[in-house]
Amino acid sequence: MAAKAARSKKLGVWKFLSKTVGIFEFSLLEPKKNEISVLTTDKGPVLFPKLYRRFANWSTRNKAKVTYQTFQASLKVGPDGKPDSCFLTADFLANGVHSATHHRFDEFIESGKTIKFQPGGLVFKEAPSQIAHADGSPIADF
Repeated sequence: MAAKAARSKKLGVWKFLSKTVGIFEFSLLEPKKNEISVLTTDKGPVLFPKLYRRFANWSTRNKAKVTYQTFQASLKVGPDGKPDSCFLTADFLANGVHSATHHRFDEFIESGKTIKFQPGGLVFKEAPSQIAHADGSPIADF
């Protein structure tokens, strides 16, 4: 388990893993295509990707004043009114998808600030997906 060893020694990205949700930095820009120099200079805190996406969405909506919910409340409601569903990884591995205890993602963020889980500690239940043709019609079989 290379990731576990790196995490315990705080190597690579692990030394930047944030335990709190900070303030969204609207001044940051997405790198241009094939511009990888930012990878060597970016030393900011690292958020779990799903948490970052939820925080970026909420921060933008909050700044535009199209929501007056707190970040914690937006996590509880979830995107499109469907809360993110997850399991503790150990429970999921021991008991399977049908017997493991379901949790909402917001249970692992305290007061919209404190992160109470480690990457790898949660398994997310994602919505079913479907493959489609270019026109959007479903592909029933191959």
